[in-house]
Amino acid sequence: MATRNEEEGGSRLWRGMRHLIFGAEAEPIINEPAVRIANLSGVNLNVRNIAAMELPAQLFDKRQFKAGDVIEFSSTLLTHCHAYRVEWRGKFKLQH
Repeated sequence: MATRNEEEGGSRLWRGMRHLIFGAEAEPIINEPAVRIANLSGVNLNVRNIAAMELPAQLFDKRQFKAGDVIEFSSTLLTHCHAYRVEWRGKFKLQH
């Protein structure tokens, strides 16, 4: 299954990153070591999950990001047993 970025001729590095597993108070698992993940789940026995991901510029075939760059990104969150599915997608213009 090709990622959207691969279908549009995107970065060679980005093509391999397809899965990120996080939650259940465990360390996040990802198949792209350049991506940093921060995750809080199950705090105070709460089922909410808070996650943040840092995507390096190299994954978008850029040396570094600068103001005015437009990044296209899409992501899908599937909960345990696929009970819920949430998708985010869009083009984001970076600012200062």
